Amino acid sequence: MVSRPTPRIILVIAILVTASLACSMVDRITNRGGSPGAQPAPAERVEATVAPGLPEDSQVVPEPENEPDETQGEVDIPNITDGLDALDSYRMSFQMTFTGKDEQGEDQNGSLEILEEVNRPQNTSHMRYTNSGDLSTDTVDLGQGIEMYTIGEMQYMLEVVGQDASSCTSYSSGETPDLATAYVDPSDWIGEIHQARLVQRGEVVNGVQTDHYQFDEKNMSLSGISTASGDLWLAQDGGYTVRMTAQAQGSSFFSLAADGEASWDYSLEQANQDVTINLPAECESQAPSADVPIPGDATDKSVFSGMTTFKSSQAPEQIADYYRSGLADQGWEITSDSSLGELIMLEASKENRTLSVMITKEGDSTSVVITEKK
Repeated sequence: MVSRPTPRIILVIAILVTASLACSMVDRITNRGGSPGAQPAPAERVEATVAPGLPEDSQVVPEPENEPDETQGEVDIPNITDGLDALDSYRMSFQMTFTGKDEQGEDQNGSLEILEEVNRPQNTSHMRYTNSGDLSTDTVDLGQGIEMYTIGEMQYMLEVVGQDASSCTSYSSGETPDLATAYVDPSDWIGEIHQARLVQRGEVVNGVQTDHYQFDEKNMSLSGISTASGDLWLAQDGGYTVRMTAQAQGSSFFSLAADGEASWDYSLEQANQDVTINLPAECESQAPSADVPIPGDATDKSVFSGMTTFKSSQAPEQIADYYRSGLADQGWEITSDSSLGELIMLEASKENRTLSVMITKEGDSTSVVITEKK
């Protein structure tokens, strides 16, 4: 097993618990390093043709006779995901493979894939990371991968095993988190690209008008590369990366103790289009039930795998009365109602579901813990 530098991963459930389940996702705040003035002005559109080697939906708009001015045709890409924070929605995919041998002549092969989907108007996002072979992280054991969903103020996490997902863990801080942003960033495996050279203006890739650039090993910041070649396409409106492909040969890629070949493929689709994100079946049972009422003055609300906690300024008996009537209005049957001092316990059932409500005095407020079993 070989290792590579640790990507930016914020996935440890124990931290979420000790932090009172207050989880928020870190949004992309880095701006694209290339100067807007360095982007060539788009040429007048003429009849489009299909570009050899590009996806079928990609088109090339032939350039007029004048060649691009090379002094105005270079661009720096400090992070391939820069600019995504300005999009309302998108679907990003990234694949990397490595094939090589270590010093003992043993095969060292591995691959990883990242899928990230965002729909900001609907306040939903999805990230899936999987790896296979000899790729692993240094300090956090992700197994074969991890999958995260954000639906409103709720977040859900699944561990990926092969093509399947394990049981779902849900949590919420009671606040809407920032949307998606790579827990595992493709730039951790690509590095920076400097002075990529303009080769063609006005190519339509993944439905976006782009400018086409090329680069080689001299333009890449990754250590250990001996030879490389790559192409990238930047959106003319927004400057974000729409597509990138590259191949390289070298030694000690990503601190891997092996010599071999690496390839990268990055693609951004459905930019500012409708991206549908559905919660998987494994997580549906973890979503808060609409027929369990929460008082309007609830504060410090959090949810973790079927357990909801919050505080209220009302007295314990007032909260108990709220649930005695509110649960009945929602079709629940109170099966137990007991108290011990300022601790009140309610139990209820509905069809094949059970519910317990624990209410207790805590300082100047009332603490409530609701546990539902489905």
